[in-house]
Parts: sequence; structure tokens; C-alpha cells
Amino acid sequence: MKQRTMPGNSGLAAAGSDIGDPVRFRAKLCQRSDPEWAKYIDRLERVGFPVPAFALGCFPSDAAQARKLVVLEREDGTVVWAAVADVGRSRIVPWRRIIRLPRLGPGITPEFRDSIVSTLAELAASERALRLHVELFEPDPAARRALTEALARGDFEMARYPRSYSSTVIIDLRPSEAGILSSFHSKTRRDIRAMSKYPLQCRPITDPALSARMNDLLGVSMSRTGGRFEETRWADVLAFIATDPSRGALVGVFRTDVVGTDALVGYVLGYRHADTVQYSTAACARLNEIRAPLLYAPTWELMRWGKQNGAKWFDFGGITAGSRESGDRAGGISDFKRYFCEEVTSVGAEMVFSPVPRLSRLATKASTMVSRLPRFRRAVE
Repeated sequence: MKQRTMPGNSGLAAAGSDIGDPVRFRAKLCQRSDPEWAKYIDRLERVGFPVPAFALGCFPSDAAQARKLVVLEREDGTVVWAAVADVGRSRIVPWRRIIRLPRLGPGITPEFRDSIVSTLAELAASERALRLHVELFEPDPAARRALTEALARGDFEMARYPRSYSSTVIIDLRPSEAGILSSFHSKTRRDIRAMSKYPLQCRPITDPALSARMNDLLGVSMSRTGGRFEETRWADVLAFIATDPSRGALVGVFRTDVVGTDALVGYVLGYRHADTVQYSTAACARLNEIRAPLLYAPTWELMRWGKQNGAKWFDFGGITAGSRESGDRAGGISDFKRYFCEEVTSVGAEMVFSPVPRLSRLATKASTMVSRLPRFRRAVE
């Protein structure tokens, strides 16, 4: 099968090799073990680039994937952009890779937009990718449209089955805490205050011994919403938060009338990506003896933490169009988010590039056929 000819022609390699537009920009690829990784992040933060939390070398990652950093710099060495690429193997075509770039958008300016698109195409070709997925996150409609159009010119297409969210609820953290609270629905304010009426307490989770309990709660919560449960390596999450407490927070809800790990009955996890906190993971038990809303108070504490660490926005991590009454299994979660703010904001899309389109189409057909066999459903990509 013939591969497309990509611009640049120099290819991606280890850190120190140049790729991309040879006239204006060059791009470099760093492995997680490369010392250049931390140096690039430091240079980006110095010039005010919105570095996401997962670009930090100590951020927890999936052991089945290789995390790499793609950096774009000017000819004079000025770093202008970077993105994280998670590289894993396709289960359908094992000699090919699946690459995902999360939360692409912040920090991209018109000046080097097209160079970034061509760099991503080269990344896909050099890494022998079956597909490269770009998960866009850009609340500004004009900037998002321009980026989408640039990707389309580079032969990226909209994903048929996107994993990333396109709409979310965003809370403005710039007002005072009292001002933020007053913007919430009255029910939300009551449910935040209700915590004090029960033997419940909000506090940070720091003990890795609670890992099994947190995964138990997450499994129960995912079963209620129809989501796919995968165990989280909470020890890695807690190690990251301990290393940089301004970048992540894990707030738990504990029963004060119970001892041991069962005292934990709920939690919310958030990460700060520059000026935006992302509501990443949440779970809670259903208590028969205590009729209390468990996640409103810790979510408010997560917002307070973000504001105290310089965040201007709180991203609820996606929302569905349905509600509990509509039969949407995730509708209850969406209702919960709307009680903080009824306005839903479009923030992104997922676009895909296939270096070898015919192979990608064949793999998609094979994946569809295999997924119809019950014993293989959970094994396909």
C-alpha cells in the first residue's frame, strides 16, 4: 500500500533531530526519559505557553502507551508550541500504532498553525501510525473553526466514534468565591452546605492505601452510567499531586462515624492545565442510611483549589445532551453539572489522520466485525 508523501521529508526521530518546515520552524520529538523534556517545559512556561498538566514528566500515564513530547521551535531556538502524544499499538494491526494528542488547541496561534498540522502528519508517518487522533479543546469558536479547517486541509477527518468530548460546562473562577457561589443554582448552594448536617467531612486524599477503595467506588459508579471501567493507578496519581500540588487535587468525602477505608464514600479528581482546571474523575457510593448529596461539596472545594492556584476557568470534563428523565445513563451526571451552570459550551471535536487510508479503512471494518463477537468486544481497539 502506497503511503502519502508528507511535507518536510526529514522525518521524526529521537530528541535532537529536526523535522517540519525547514524555512521557518523545526520540530523535535522527546522520549519521556530524555532530559530535554523538562528543559522544553521550563522554556515554554517561561514564555507563558499554557502547558497542560499531562505534559509534565511526572504525570501518570498508561503503561501500555509511550508518552512523547512533540516540540515546535523557531530557527533561533525559541520554543513556540508543544503537545503530548500517547503512542500505543493497534490491536487489529499490531505492526501499526494508534497516536492520540489530548486537549490540542490552547497556545496555537495562526502564525504556526499550518506548520503544526504538517508536523503531526509527519509524526503519524514516522511512527508508523494506523491513525493519529487529535482531540481538540478550544472554547473560542473562531479559533476552533480555524484550527479545524487547517487540519482538514491537511487531510484530517472528523472521527466517526470520538472518545473526547465536544461540549462541557465551564465555570468562571475569576470572581470572588462569594460571587462564584452566587452564580450557582440555589439547590447547588444548599447541597454544598448540606455536608455539615451529616457525619461527613471533605478533605484531601493522600494515602495510597485507599487505592482499592477508590477503584471499588469508581467501578460501581461506572456500572451505573454504562461506562467502561479500568482500574486507576492511584499511587501514581497521588505521587504526581505530592510532587506538584498546584497541578492536581484529589478531594475525598469521608464518613466520620466509620473507621478504615470504608469511611471514604466519594471523591473528585481535578488537574490544572495552565489557567483551566479539568474535572477528571469522580465517584461515590450510594448510602441508604445517609441521604446526602456527596459530590457537590468536594467539587466546590476543587474549584476553590483551582482559583487559589491561579486558574481562571473550571471545565466539567464533558456533558451529554440527555438528562436522568430522558433515559440517558449519563444523564444524572449531566444534570449534576447543569446545577452549577445551565449554559453548555462547545469546546472541541476529534479529528483523525490516516497515513495509509486504505489500511485504516480495512482495520475499521475488521474491528467492527470482531467487536460483534462477545468474547472479543473488550479486546478490540
